[in-house]
Amino acid sequence: MTATAPLRKSSRTVARSLAAPLPVPVRSADVLGDDTGNNLAPVQLWDCQPTAVDQHWAYNSSNQTLSTLGRCLDINGNGTANNTQVELYDCNGVGGQKWVAQADGTLKNPQSGRCLDSPSGATANGTRLQILDCNGSAEQKFTIAGVTGTGSTGGTACWAAWNASTAYNGGAQVSYNHVNYTAAFWTQNQNPSTNNGPAGSGQPWVSNGACN
Repeated sequence: MTATAPLRKSSRTVARSLAAPLPVPVRSADVLGDDTGNNLAPVQLWDCQPTAVDQHWAYNSSNQTLSTLGRCLDINGNGTANNTQVELYDCNGVGGQKWVAQADGTLKNPQSGRCLDSPSGATANGTRLQILDCNGSAEQKFTIAGVTGTGSTGGTACWAAWNASTAYNGGAQVSYNHVNYTAAFWTQNQNPSTNNGPAGSGQPWVSNGACN
């Protein structure tokens, strides 16, 4: 299922329903370059513009990607460290392009265990977005209409942890970095976070979503 909507943040912790007006200014995740969307284009905060294509992101629940202009929200270099910036890049299924909405309004990247973040709570136009340890603060709260957070408590339990040395037959169930996966066919030593796709894609693993 794919939901398409502005990816928005607020400068304070407030109710985040896009169906109701927010009491403070709201900015959107925006691609630098006014709807051009080249590889490595920085993703930044900017005033929400209803007609701006590069502020409308499609969330694909089957592979946990956010995309606009034909490319995905990507962590630079598939990095996992704090303060690694995000950008637009060709969708390629790597762990640095997967995002899971949490119940507290944050967007978590399972591979790094970190959240989409506005540095030091900055709200100015042109603020470059990054990943940082999840802390539930206002600068990490983003909303996509129609996408409900899974949360970090309750929800789906994680299956047995993936092991690189184990051979898995089709239908085997594993977890890796708080995401569950099902083997599409026999596989061994193929990391689920970097070797997954929808059923029939030819990838050995199919993501079943976040777990805890």
